[in-house]
Amino acid sequence: MRNLIFFYYLLIFFDIMILGDNMRIGIDIDNVINDFDAKMLEEYKKEDKNKRNNGIINPYARHIVQGMFDWTEEEVHEFFCNNMERIAKDLELREGAKEYIDKLLDAGHEIYLISHRVYPHYNNPLEVTEKWLKDKKINYTKLVLTKSNDKSPECLENKIDINKEEYASIFFSYVSLSSWKSN
Repeated sequence: MRNLIFFYYLLIFFDIMILGDNMRIGIDIDNVINDFDAKMLEEYKKEDKNKRNNGIINPYARHIVQGMFDWTEEEVHEFFCNNMERIAKDLELREGAKEYIDKLLDAGHEIYLISHRVYPHYNNPLEVTEKWLKDKKINYTKLVLTKSNDKSPECLENKIDINKEEYASIFFSYVSLSSWKSN
């Protein structure tokens, strides 16, 4: 309980003292407000049974799509093209993500959701993403879909003050914000 109270005050300190007032905050969608990698691992394990059924060959791989399974680059690309829209529609919201974003909005900050979702992995990336955000009741100022994994050009274009991709991902992984409601 003490740790949750500490993290609660640490978050308030971070928001007020470091962010200041009326900041434009960029937050990634995948693996920050949803648990993309967990769903991908589940889907990869299912699909692997239809391929060579070797399972995870390298549990220490850098990422699921980078050597964890013995798939070729073509197989990975084909999997993404054939499955990403379906998977994205079913992604679970990380616990506390909505509350955290709402807290930042209530404090006067602008929230820019920034994600790299593009064709051919998605036929309709904007439509799929907007529907998912609406279904999960995620409030935001603007949705920005990037052309590459490097989000910095879009952050500069939208005058993002801070991109909380890494901070938020770590934060949501270790702390459940919903448990703070009773404190």
